Amino acid sequence: MIKTAGKKLCILVLAVILVLLAAGCGVSALMDMMRSGAPDQLAEQQQPTMPERSTQKPEPDARKQQPGTPSAKPPAQGPVTGTPQEIYKPIIDAYIEAQSSGFESFDPILGDTFLATGNYSFDVSEDMEFSEFTLFYAFHDMNEDRVPELFIIASDLYTDSIWGVYTIAGNAPRSLLQQASAHEVIDLNLTEDGGSALVHEWSHMGEVTTLFYTLQAGKDRLTLEEGLYTDWNEAAQNEEYWDLENSEIVKYGDHYKGASGLYPDTGELIPISMDEWETVWAHYSAGVFIFPDMRTISDYPS
Repeated sequence: MIKTAGKKLCILVLAVILVLLAAGCGVSALMDMMRSGAPDQLAEQQQPTMPERSTQKPEPDARKQQPGTPSAKPPAQGPVTGTPQEIYKPIIDAYIEAQSSGFESFDPILGDTFLATGNYSFDVSEDMEFSEFTLFYAFHDMNEDRVPELFIIASDLYTDSIWGVYTIAGNAPRSLLQQASAHEVIDLNLTEDGGSALVHEWSHMGEVTTLFYTLQAGKDRLTLEEGLYTDWNEAAQNEEYWDLENSEIVKYGDHYKGASGLYPDTGELIPISMDEWETVWAHYSAGVFIFPDMRTISDYPS
């Protein structure tokens, strides 16, 4: 019995030594503990040390976030030290001052707007009584990067028109798109895949150009996705279509894609069928975005 017990004790001691060596204890430290005859210390060394629980939230590991998952959000645009409300305020203030002057004087920050440049078409400018417009502002995050874009919207008795679109770049407002003439329209549309697209259209005398823009994640400039051009002058002469509205007759015109500007060189465009034209339209015009919170610029927080 004594020999058996001695063997068991020897085996136990050897097992403890192996455990300590595997745990990283030095041989000299182990020998000191053995010589001191302190088995309690050996037991303490075998007890796992529980790390202190941190109250700080861990940083998300972007490598574990797969594209398309709800958690895979794109990074915000650049370093933004102020709130969007603060950064956009100079734009709002400039529009308020321009409106108070009867749109006769403009802050340089509005230098690219059609109000300041006077680029709107003269043949219809007399019908545009700027004094009758009420200016509104609205926010919408087009690319879901947590930086909302600013929309300047003019409203009269007949329609609401987007006059200008801004984003933030380098902690300052950047103009993305501006209406440049009275023949132009800017709309914010919903795409078939659930995104947002700016639709910039020019039409006059039986010609229509439509440019479809998106704002990619983390970018401060628009991306031209497609440009369509239609000449429906010949279709308008067809008796078959005389009972149709212009918006319907245009479908039966001569369609092209590849336009990079509102006034394209038709010789450089690619002819397409009406079905192709409608497919592009359907993708970028699945629905018109309705701003849920549109307020007059005079109500902008100070």
